[in-house]
Amino acid sequence: MAYDSNEHYQRLAETYDGNWADRPQYVAWMADRIMDWLKPSPGDRIADIGSGTGLFLSRLMEIASADAPILCVDPSQPMLDLLPDDPRLTGICATAEQIATGEVAMPVPTVDAFVFKEAIHHVKDIPGTLAGLADRLGVQVLLRWWLLAGATGVTLIMAIGSGLFALRSLRNVEPATLLR
Repeated sequence: MAYDSNEHYQRLAETYDGNWADRPQYVAWMADRIMDWLKPSPGDRIADIGSGTGLFLSRLMEIASADAPILCVDPSQPMLDLLPDDPRLTGICATAEQIATGEVAMPVPTVDAFVFKEAIHHVKDIPGTLAGLADRLGVQVLLRWWLLAGATGVTLIMAIGSGLFALRSLRNVEPATLLR
């Protein structure tokens, strides 16, 4: 029998946050890592791919607003149904691939950052999906150049800890910082 991740997360949804109840320090640590790497500013548009219940979004919610909510993208509606009832969060039931291809539209044409937290392993075509998501970042020309630059692309697609990946717009980044 083939593995069905949707079925898995439907079963997991009700207990997901409770699975982390004895590890609040890890949840806080990961929320801090996301914030430290993205260095978002109020008004930045951020999409969290595989956001699930929003458990790891506490720090990002500090800079989010009803006018610039975090887009919580997850293919599991039962997980999204458990997002906090907060105008700073907007649930979108979709896969990363559906967002990348435009099959499922975001409420804004572009975002400043995409975050993957332990979700990239569900993506079947990682290079194609990342390229599609890059098309939905605010400053596409610079990002494409860096993505096509080979090894320097790891500056923009970075692993933090285990399984966290982020794509960041270059709108507020000094080019010299990308060469470090």
